[in-house]
Amino acid sequence: MMYARFGGDFEVENKGRLLRRTARLAAHLKWQAMTALGVATLATAARLFGPLAVRSGIDDGITAGDRGHLTVAALAFLGFLAVQYVAQRSSQFLVAALGEQFLLELRKTVFRHFMNLDMAYYSKAKTGVVVSRMTSDIEAITAFASDGAITLVT
Repeated sequence: MMYARFGGDFEVENKGRLLRRTARLAAHLKWQAMTALGVATLATAARLFGPLAVRSGIDDGITAGDRGHLTVAALAFLGFLAVQYVAQRSSQFLVAALGEQFLLELRKTVFRHFMNLDMAYYSKAKTGVVVSRMTSDIEAITAFASDGAITLVT
């Protein structure tokens, strides 16, 4: 993992430490993350059970000539579609809200860090690098938090 310091690149020696620091920063969001994970799991399960209802309708309804079973299978399939839609939309909302809360904490932490740095840092550091830390790097994390996280979970 590479990132710039004073305008140059250097390798992060301990990536696990960086991940642990991130986890500590997001520790207070644990239950919200578990809720989002549960809702995303529900959406995925509903997506997987839909074809099983169709299979049951074809095998036990059409092949056997049982219209009642076919009707139940069709209603079950529509129910799974509805659950999938609601759960998927809910998980997208929950993950986006969770990501925004995490990014707010991250921005506060980075800003607090920059405010506590010695003035000598600002005389050595390139202005573009400092601005990049506060904007584009966090925006890259925003893209993952809003889109990539839900794709990863699903």
